[in-house]
Amino acid sequence: MIDDEARRFIGEWMELIDKLLAAKQIPAANRVLISCNIFVREAIVGFGSGEEAIEPSEELLTKFLLSESFREFYVEISDWYTNRYGADRLYGGEWALNCVVPFAGEFMEIQIPVLRVIEKTPWMAKVQFASHVHDDENIFGWVKSPPNWEAFSTDDQTKFERDARAICSARRKVKAELLTTSHPTDDANEFRSAIVSHSSAAARLIQLRENLGGAYWECHMAVEKMLKLLLIQNGLEYPRSHDLDLLINKLAIAENIKFISKLLSASEAVSYRYGNTGQTTWLQLWELYKTATLGLAELTDHLKCEVRLADTVMNWNRPDFFPLPIDVPQPN
Repeated sequence: MIDDEARRFIGEWMELIDKLLAAKQIPAANRVLISCNIFVREAIVGFGSGEEAIEPSEELLTKFLLSESFREFYVEISDWYTNRYGADRLYGGEWALNCVVPFAGEFMEIQIPVLRVIEKTPWMAKVQFASHVHDDENIFGWVKSPPNWEAFSTDDQTKFERDARAICSARRKVKAELLTTSHPTDDANEFRSAIVSHSSAAARLIQLRENLGGAYWECHMAVEKMLKLLLIQNGLEYPRSHDLDLLINKLAIAENIKFISKLLSASEAVSYRYGNTGQTTWLQLWELYKTATLGLAELTDHLKCEVRLADTVMNWNRPDFFPLPIDVPQPN
């Protein structure tokens, strides 16, 4: 645990490091991770104490930087920068959360966009939304270790990570905006809950790396419930049907919603649910899942609700911890 003496020690180093980075005209928003790296490599003289202390090698320093043990140091350094420059200057006011978290044996930088309030009411400030994805819904697990990973090219792996960022952002958008939708009937309430349940179930199936066909079916059902919710909000009766084309064509937005035509029929979706995917490849199943999830977020734009997410995508990147070619003098 970081005590006051360690906090002062970190502060002294941050004063020195930040001055050096400022002289090199590194933007304040880019200095936190670079400062972490310089601090670890320059301020740490050994691991352990007394005769059992181990001199830090490059391998040990890198391992420590990417370990759970470094989390407290990162928090202190991040707080130092926030206190020095303010959150708006560091993060541009766009991000509700901007931090580094350990994931699958390495650090990942996560940035989550703020909620945009489009109608202020006395209670709006109390609306909260969890900025994380539940462990069992974290589709990055599939990205890191999907079925037949060895059969995918490097380009495919890069594409999966890019897709996963967009999908996590879409799921967060759907959940956040459904919180304050206008839901005048019991059916509307039921559909709202079902949309979240199906979307979460799809992500869990992917995280388990067992059934992408089933994941697509869950998303297909979420889209169906969303269309029926939109019909209710627009004062229209919804047919007792799983036909997405029939549902969308009852809405005035139909001609602007293109993704529905790329999805499967209801009967095909049910077949996929039980693993009857024929000759469909993992890549094709992933594309279907992605199309349905991003389409769900697109439909959310047409809901009557009081909170919108800022038009930014949640970022999930490997942070740049590479040291700068600078000489760092010891603090006094």
